[in-house]
Amino acid sequence: MGANYAPLVADLFLFCYESEFMKNLSKSKDLNLIEIFNTSFRYLDDLCSLDNSFFHTYIENIYPKKLILLQSNKSDDKATF
Repeated sequence: MGANYAPLVADLFLFCYESEFMKNLSKSKDLNLIEIFNTSFRYLDDLCSLDNSFFHTYIENIYPKKLILLQSNKSDDKATF
């Protein structure tokens, strides 16, 4: 925490899990789900998943259980930034 390289490590850490999830989706050939998850974007440890009603269903398939995810938006049609 607080080290100059910490944001890069966080970015790489999360990217590895997201990349593995997308590889598994491509193996399953579920093109609809792949397209839906392609509208998810992350900047460091902030995630924006647009128009993805499946995201909460797949959280445990993407990230380790030890990682605590907090939803910061109060509704599906508004977000703070």
